[in-house]
Amino acid sequence: MASKVENQVIEGSIATLITQLVVVFIGVVTTFLIARVLGPSGKGLFTITLTLASILVTIFHSSLGFANAHFASQSPELRPSLLGNGIALSFIGGGIFTFLVAIFFTNLRQNHYPIVSDRLWVIVLLAIIPLLLQELSNGLVFGMESLLKMTATLLGKELVFLSLVIVLIMLNEGSTFGFISLWLAIAFIGSSLMLIQAFRSTSESPFIEVTTMLKALKFGINYHSTHIFTLLRLRFDPLLIGLFLTSDEVGYYSIVMAFIAGIWSVPAIFGPYLLKHFRNFGIEPGYELISLTLRTCFSLVVVIAVLIALFGPPLIALFPGKQFLPAYQALLLLLPGSVLYTISQLLSGILEEGMVDRAQKVGVWLFISNIVLSLLLIPKFGILGAAASTTIVNSVAGLMFLHLLLIESGMNLSEVLILKKDDLYIIFRSGG
Repeated sequence: MASKVENQVIEGSIATLITQLVVVFIGVVTTFLIARVLGPSGKGLFTITLTLASILVTIFHSSLGFANAHFASQSPELRPSLLGNGIALSFIGGGIFTFLVAIFFTNLRQNHYPIVSDRLWVIVLLAIIPLLLQELSNGLVFGMESLLKMTATLLGKELVFLSLVIVLIMLNEGSTFGFISLWLAIAFIGSSLMLIQAFRSTSESPFIEVTTMLKALKFGINYHSTHIFTLLRLRFDPLLIGLFLTSDEVGYYSIVMAFIAGIWSVPAIFGPYLLKHFRNFGIEPGYELISLTLRTCFSLVVVIAVLIALFGPPLIALFPGKQFLPAYQALLLLLPGSVLYTISQLLSGILEEGMVDRAQKVGVWLFISNIVLSLLLIPKFGILGAAASTTIVNSVAGLMFLHLLLIESGMNLSEVLILKKDDLYIIFRSGG
């Protein structure tokens, strides 16, 4: 029987788990609502704008959010300087970066990527500072072991966004520029809320300290190339589709990725929870714990993927609308690779650092392979080419991590992927 302390840990984990699931659900509902109003073309422009802003911020932030989480957890005395440095970097560094992007990329965008209008490009530029501030604040709050508070803040932001989207629709003011402008306003609100949460979690007033900034930069840069190439590999497809095809095709593909995001939320949300849950109820840390968590998550992902494959057309017609039904074939192509990629998602966060380093070195080649395949396949096969390229690369990523686990643990395939009767007993026992 679990102790009182263990029960409190589990109750906190369950609260965080439920909140995270609600955040994902609200995000998907908002995506489908916007899609129904804008149609494929408008939804495609919406997706391209958000993707551009996200990629620019990721390239610049040097994984300092990751570094903030590490040092806020390991060295609590650095929290005030981490917060002060994050604010300075967001406004000063982010402002300079925005200015440089505006100078060097505006003409390039006009000449080679005209699908993004001048108004949408302005929103991309304006979004850099608040997204950067939110990224750095998220890491700090997470490192302070305030995951539930951080998730609750994200939930509030998503609820406000959904509510205002509904208001715009009711007022018949739903347009591509209107929804993107609303998203920008929510980005400012979200970054402000997370910054307030970081202030509340820091005992002293924030201040700028160069030594701490250099230490965080050195730590973050070690992981930055991996983070950049992973993001580009997972998020670059809409930009490539927009380069060769129309915004309608980007819109179709964005709906496919909304379904895939639901699948990928399983290891992202359930993986850390199950690890903590099983450990608190007597499963020793090590490969037994890892394999049990992987078997549980993978089985759940397979079930979800099969349901999506079987009921994809009615789900698409019911939620984003019948106009997005051409996306179904691309969805079917993406499902196998997306299922296998969940193995990489889960194991990359819990395998020993040496194993992850070996796998991360392949990340650059996976990204290059994805780009090459996409450039070859998208012009000829459209979004089906993008889906085929992505599913091949995601499958390789998942199988690579699986291979590492099998070698290091000495287990066979069924021991790490196939759910057993004893697993069900452990799951239900630990839940009791």
